[in-house]
Amino acid sequence: MRASPCIAFAHANSYPAASYAPLLGLLRAQREVIAFPKFGHDPRFPVTNRWPHLVDQYRQWLEQQGRGPYLLVGHSLGGYLSLMVAEQAPDLAVGVILLDSPIIGGWKAMLLGAVQRTPLVWKFSPARFAKSRRNHFPSLDDAFAHYRSKAVFKDFSDEALWHYVRAGTEATPQATDGSLRLAFDRMEEARIYNGLPDHVPRVLKRLKAKRPDIPLALLYGTRSTEAKTVGLVHSRRFIPAEGIVPVEGTHLFPLERPEETAAAISRLLATA
Repeated sequence: MRASPCIAFAHANSYPAASYAPLLGLLRAQREVIAFPKFGHDPRFPVTNRWPHLVDQYRQWLEQQGRGPYLLVGHSLGGYLSLMVAEQAPDLAVGVILLDSPIIGGWKAMLLGAVQRTPLVWKFSPARFAKSRRNHFPSLDDAFAHYRSKAVFKDFSDEALWHYVRAGTEATPQATDGSLRLAFDRMEEARIYNGLPDHVPRVLKRLKAKRPDIPLALLYGTRSTEAKTVGLVHSRRFIPAEGIVPVEGTHLFPLERPEETAAAISRLLATA
C-alpha cells in the first residue's frame, strides 16, 4: 500500500463514527482520514438483505469526497461494506483493512443465508437484543452509568465510553426535559444484523479477478466471540498469513484499545 492514500473509515453497526474519536485521532496524526458518520439512517438507502443500498451509499459518499483512491478501513459492518465497495468500484481502493470482519464462508454462510429467509433470523441474530435496547435516558450521566454497568463495555476506558455515549445519543425530539434517546435507531440496527452478507467469498473472488494485487488485511480481537464463531478458515483463503493479525480485546477492540489498533494498522502499512 502507498504511504500517502487517505484512510476512509467505516464504523460498526450501532457505533457512529464519532465513537471512534481516539482511534481516528491517532490515525490522523499519520495521514488524512475521513469517516462516514452513520449508516442506515437515510431513506434513500434502505437496509435490506446483504446491504446493497448501504454499499451504494458508501460508494457515492466516497466518490463525492474526491480524495480517492482510498485505503478502506472498516470495523465489523464497516469492513464488509469496504470490501463490497472495493469490488463494486475497484478504482476507489488501494487496499482494505478489516477490523474484526472475518470472512463468512462454507456451511456457515449457507446456514446464515437459509436462516435469513425465515422468521428464525429474529431468534438467532443479535437483532433480538438490538430491537429491545434501552432507548431513553434522562441525561448523559445516566446514559454513561447505564453503559458502564454493561459487560460489553467493561474494557472501555472512561474516555472511550464517553465518546460512545456522546456519539450514541441525541436529544429526544420535542422533549423539554433534556432527555436523550439512542442516535442509532434500534430497528435499523436490528435490520443491519439480519441482513449480514452470506456471499462475501464471492465478492472477494470478483474483487481478486478485477484487482489481483489489491492488498487485504484482517485485524481480529483475541477475545472476539464473533471471530471465534466465524473462524479464520475462509479469511486465510483470501488474505496472506502476514496480513491476519490478532489484537488484544473483544470484537470492539478498535474502541477498547485505540492505541494498539492504530499501531497495528501502522505496522501493516509499513510492511505492505
